Amino acid sequence: MSTDSDILQTVSSPRTNRECLTRLFTYTRRYRDQLALGVTLGLFSSGAEFCQVFMLKRSVESATGNAPREEMLLRLSLLAACIAASILADSFHNWRMSVTTQRLVLDLQNTVHRKLHTFSEQQIAKLSPGELAHLTLQDTAAAQQAIGLVLGTLARQPASLVALACYLIYLDWKAAALALLGFGLALTFIRLTTRGLQKQARRLQETRASSHQRFLNLLGGRDLLRCFDSSGQIVESFPQANDMFHHQASNYIARKCLVAPIGRTITTAFAVAIICYAGWQIRLGMISPGTAAAIVGSLFLFYKSVSRLAGFSTALLESLASAQRVFDILDAPSYWKPSGHPPSRESMRCVEFVNVHQKFSDRNFSLHDVNLRLEAGHITLLVGPSGSGKTTLTKLLTLALPPTQGVVMLNGTPATQVSQQWLHEQLAYLPQDCPVIGRTIREEIELGRLNTPISELEDAARSAEIMEWIRSLPQGWETPIGPDGMCISGGQHQRLAFARVFLADRSIYVLDEPTAHLDRVTESRVI
Repeated sequence: MSTDSDILQTVSSPRTNRECLTRLFTYTRRYRDQLALGVTLGLFSSGAEFCQVFMLKRSVESATGNAPREEMLLRLSLLAACIAASILADSFHNWRMSVTTQRLVLDLQNTVHRKLHTFSEQQIAKLSPGELAHLTLQDTAAAQQAIGLVLGTLARQPASLVALACYLIYLDWKAAALALLGFGLALTFIRLTTRGLQKQARRLQETRASSHQRFLNLLGGRDLLRCFDSSGQIVESFPQANDMFHHQASNYIARKCLVAPIGRTITTAFAVAIICYAGWQIRLGMISPGTAAAIVGSLFLFYKSVSRLAGFSTALLESLASAQRVFDILDAPSYWKPSGHPPSRESMRCVEFVNVHQKFSDRNFSLHDVNLRLEAGHITLLVGPSGSGKTTLTKLLTLALPPTQGVVMLNGTPATQVSQQWLHEQLAYLPQDCPVIGRTIREEIELGRLNTPISELEDAARSAEIMEWIRSLPQGWETPIGPDGMCISGGQHQRLAFARVFLADRSIYVLDEPTAHLDRVTESRVI
């Protein structure tokens, strides 16, 4: 059984960027053919760009020399074909990589959602709803961008740079030396300016997640504050968190956006110098116009690759910062272990607590040496003052909380070794504040058992003392209950939950103060 210290130790374990990339690439196995096709199209586009430079040289030489008209038209046609092939291949490359990376995002989000499904309530409490929403909707997408960046940029641009550098050396080694010097200076500048950007991006994402949580708190508490005519000072925490996020974001964006313009300035200065050098060489008769055109064309493609690599550096750091947050969730211990055995067909006969301890690090409360046995066919009432641990005990009983020590036995088997599906088929749980999930009355009750005949729905509603109210509604079973049950009263909401519990055919029913929202007459009839 994992304790809080185990969870914190696992979640806070550092990961290198290489480890993050390696784990991200484990999600690409299903799509390796599509990704290989995308990379191939990218390399083909780069090859077509290289052919453009070569055909440009030939075309200019034909136009400035005494070549036959047919030869000049042929070379111009080949140049146009290279341009068209490069544009088409680059378009299909971008389309293929975009579609595949979006599918990878869905796979990663599915993995994260399944991981959250195996968490206990104690572990989920360590993350706010805002952080979970930010993690599953934004961080997973940002993390998988690293795959597209590595395969779409890092696998393509260095090959283009090497080919263009070799061709520049072949055309004029001095121009190639100037181009490589400019590339080296731009790369050094990028390396220096992006140092620390990854940590800053991670802090920014954490601040954004915190502001999301404040926003959810604001939406959930505004109406309550209005009821008590609050001055509004309590909800001012969201503007403060929002201001803090925007201040950090503006500083980060200023530092991030400093890389591209200064890098382009450096490369543009060297490009202008090389173009002037090529013009001076033409005037001295040292090189032909065709060679000069090839130098300029190679230079344009060379620094285009440099600019893409500059953007690649900062974008990859942001993606890996998001990947680290995602792996914080994926590496956290699971309370539920996937069972290799099919779910058992036997019913729940007994539940037994053996020396169960439950301690909370943030509360001055704990349970010690709880030994309890619940047999099938019996009703057990747990009574005690507020704060004595009744709700905690019911959460241990439903396995929403893992015990700090001891074990919960189901039919004589430790709870961690049974199938989660089997437990859900045996258990019905009605908490104090049951959430509203369905959109209509029928959906809310049918959560207990899907595709239920109307006669059984009516029986469950009669048992919950709510059938007459449903019949009085113009839309009957299809009456909307609104987000979070805002269109119905608390008592009606509670009786809908009762009907759902009555409809579910379970072996054990755990009811946590189930009649708290009912009047005394209805409460006595339901009991």
